[in-house]
Amino acid sequence: MVRSEIRHYYLRRWHSITGIFPVGVFLVQHFLGNAFAIRGPEAFNQHAEFLLGLPYLPVLEIGGVFGPLLFHGIYGLVVSAEGDFAHPGHGIGLRYHNLAYLLQRISGVLLILFITYHVWNTRVQGVFFGRTIDYAYMVRYFAPTPEKLLYILGIVCACYHFSHGLFNIASKKLTARLQARVDTRAPWPGREGAIRCGAGVPVPLWPAGSRRRARGWSVNDKGSGRVCAPSR
Repeated sequence: MVRSEIRHYYLRRWHSITGIFPVGVFLVQHFLGNAFAIRGPEAFNQHAEFLLGLPYLPVLEIGGVFGPLLFHGIYGLVVSAEGDFAHPGHGIGLRYHNLAYLLQRISGVLLILFITYHVWNTRVQGVFFGRTIDYAYMVRYFAPTPEKLLYILGIVCACYHFSHGLFNIASKKLTARLQARVDTRAPWPGREGAIRCGAGVPVPLWPAGSRRRARGWSVNDKGSGRVCAPSR
């Protein structure tokens, strides 16, 4: 049981890391690279040729993009299947975070379908079917209105999924730091109630142990003030 929780903990950490680097970094680079289309066909084609001319391109694509993306997507489905929508346990407000939690999962599933479709019609067509993926090809590709709407939806999902992932990581780190500071200032053992009487005087205590359990953090019973790793 303990080994399973430890493995799950580290898999969650790698899932978060790969969402930022390299997947998130590649997303930003992909947006910037496609923005060369604003400058016209020549600028876009030159940028595409530059990318296709990179040394060790298959290694970069498989090891730096598709491998981490595949892991992030598959394990994201596992996390979504194990998640509890009613009690996510993180966030700045339960009502807000329940909605954000749900949208994060929905956008992730939609992105798996969208990215598969996008890669098939662009990279796979160029590598395995010999098509030239240049400015003219992309103009024909985006000509139908349904295609435009599909890509608008896909880009919105990608931007939301990435930005909310960054926000979620930052909020968890901030919450853990604040909790650690509170614990070091009030390291009394047995802090389960909001009020405890000492020598006949009511002393308000921070229910840190209860809140950490609500977030999935284990409680240090010795009262050392340490914030232990989350169980999931």
